[in-house]
Amino acid sequence: MAAGKPTDLQVTSVRDLTIMLKWKRPLTTAGSPDSSVRSYTVSYQAVESGAQPRQVTASSESAEIGLQNNKLYNIYVKAARPNQSTWSDVFKVNTKDLGELDSYILP
Repeated sequence: MAAGKPTDLQVTSVRDLTIMLKWKRPLTTAGSPDSSVRSYTVSYQAVESGAQPRQVTASSESAEIGLQNNKLYNIYVKAARPNQSTWSDVFKVNTKDLGELDSYILP
């Protein structure tokens, strides 16, 4: 069975340069939420920074991460299962635009 990946990454709140990120649980091949997911790893890195990506672990479908001002970030979420894990598609956040939260909340 092919594992799904976290989807629909969104910024749901912004406080200074700290964002609350949420996503949807991966689906099984049958189309139901995957109950084998044990935790998530959120990896984020400023584009063109040369620094190692930072990571936080989340036990549910949301995480709070702190970012630096005036940087473009690539953010990925990985669902951890007993024998495999799958990264989400990239989600980009530009902290220069964080005041415009509506641009990050998808319809």
